[in-house]
Amino acid sequence: MDRQALKREIIQMYNRCGSYILYGDTRDNGSTVTTQFLHPTRRQIIEVTEDTREVKCVLVYNQTCNAMQRHAKECKTIEDFIKAVA
Repeated sequence: MDRQALKREIIQMYNRCGSYILYGDTRDNGSTVTTQFLHPTRRQIIEVTEDTREVKCVLVYNQTCNAMQRHAKECKTIEDFIKAVA
């Protein structure tokens, strides 16, 4: 997935909702960085894992303590990401 296109879609998602960017957590795992964003209107978490060259994985899941109800979706393209957060 293209890093600039993902960044543009995340910014547009927050602009459409009239909110500022809400960061959940950032973890540095040596060679990769995992950043969590909170959806501005839904109880969803957007988790982006990337290294210095590319975006490795984008997960969108419900913000709940019960792992069986998270319903995580892996987004491989920008279109998948737009469907997951819409």
